[in-house]
Amino acid sequence: MKEFLVYIFKIIIVIVVLMYGLDALYSYTFKNSAPRNKVHKILQLENKHYDLAFLGSSRIENHIDCELVEKLTGKSCVNLGISGASLGDMLILLTLAETNKITFDSLFVQIDYNFYNSGLSNTFKANLVPFIQNPIIKKELGKDKENFYYNYIPFYRYLKYDKVVGFREFFATIINKKAKKEIKFGFNPKRGVGLEVSGKLPEKFSHTNEEFELIKKLV
Repeated sequence: MKEFLVYIFKIIIVIVVLMYGLDALYSYTFKNSAPRNKVHKILQLENKHYDLAFLGSSRIENHIDCELVEKLTGKSCVNLGISGASLGDMLILLTLAETNKITFDSLFVQIDYNFYNSGLSNTFKANLVPFIQNPIIKKELGKDKENFYYNYIPFYRYLKYDKVVGFREFFATIINKKAKKEIKFGFNPKRGVGLEVSGKLPEKFSHTNEEFELIKKLV
């Protein structure tokens, strides 16, 4: 019985060490690699100025061609749209940009159905967790009910969001595989998609959105 317990204890120790090791390896890799999403892009930029910037969800990401805008206007342009983004996502992205001294002459923020949503989208949150040591991200994730697990159970955050920042994305980052979404200008067209879009207006209309008010204060 004693030998069995010792054997179990050794297995537990190995698992814990492995979790700490994988957590450190994943975090180091994501932090020091070329950006594959717009959260990472903003975190790596510093003291950058753009004449024009666009912030929003897929309506921005899939429709604003900043490369074309630059050719036609001669003005620098960046598309910070993220498919499925909420106003909460936009607020955090803009806060990170301000902290890194990324400035814009003109910022266009897409406001439509997002006005009725609050908090962070799951995909955006997944893109934040590798950078939990960033003070702004740490504070924002601190509002999440699972924040304790993010901070004190090694590798939990990568298991939780495996679909976005799991082994596949980790391996793609290591081999420097080209990201599916264009990062430099941020434009990702969906040609031939969405020709028959269905949906409906919300049943109730809101007159205020706290996150939108905070966005206005930042700009």
